[in-house]
Amino acid sequence: MQLPVEIALVASVAYLIYLFVLQTVTSRRNAANARKHGCKEPAIQRNRYPLGIDNLLRAIAADKAKLFPVDAIQRTVDVGAITYKYALLGSTNYFTADEKNIQTMLATNFSDWDVSTEKGLLFGLRTSLRPMGQHRPNSPKSCSTFI
Repeated sequence: MQLPVEIALVASVAYLIYLFVLQTVTSRRNAANARKHGCKEPAIQRNRYPLGIDNLLRAIAADKAKLFPVDAIQRTVDVGAITYKYALLGSTNYFTADEKNIQTMLATNFSDWDVSTEKGLLFGLRTSLRPMGQHRPNSPKSCSTFI
């Protein structure tokens, strides 16, 4: 049994509207939570090419030359901040080398920020002492500037 084209089209449009509304609601909820905690917006790394292709090629070249850490430091110098956000292949990503931001990330309850576990910690940074998203006793109460 085939679905009529009209039903498939209506279902596709409804799904796109759902995704747009979900993204808007999530973004507004995160912004309200950030305001509540006094978070600031991080610096932005600008791209020369669409979808951040130039940054992707730069990272691949640095990795092949075994200079990725050096390139990461150079990026912070280029941006002028040790915490910044950048776009890569349509997604927004965050980079930080700030100790306080990393401590805050490790103490963050990711469900408060609508951050999925794969976006929760960058570069595979995880703690083996506790499950993802659990608070540690006496964890720092500082606010991350990048979530």
